Amino acid sequence: MGEDIRLKSKAGEIGAYLATPKGTAKGGVVVIQEIFGVNHHIKAVTDKFAADGYIALAPRFFDHTKTGIELGYTPDTIAEGRKYVTELGLDKPVQDVEAAIEEAVPAEVLAASLFVRFRSRQDHTFAEKMLSAMRQKFGGHVEPKAAAKK
Repeated sequence: MGEDIRLKSKAGEIGAYLATPKGTAKGGVVVIQEIFGVNHHIKAVTDKFAADGYIALAPRFFDHTKTGIELGYTPDTIAEGRKYVTELGLDKPVQDVEAAIEEAVPAEVLAASLFVRFRSRQDHTFAEKMLSAMRQKFGGHVEPKAAAKK
């Protein structure tokens, strides 16, 4: 089970959900929220990474707009989440991720994830498609249906 912490970035101070493994960490990962905020699902994903041996940190991007946003999965909350994303923009979350990387993610883990991100734009493996699909809700890209049928 993780804990709530404060994360300071160039964009300001926000909350974040931090989960740490038992024993020595294999590396670190920054978990990017969906349009629903750092809700029960994102916390569960972050906890799972910690259970698998990684330091995992989920910045609460929406804290720049309004604190405590944890939305469900209804048409109304989808519309609300999209509104928050539009208000927030991308500059502040990028700065928050940079701060989260400094807090939790070793450079070699970051480099590997960036290489996978770039590969996921081309013909790629099933795992890379899954990584891309996991990010799609907030700043990722849609996987073409044809690529999924290969």
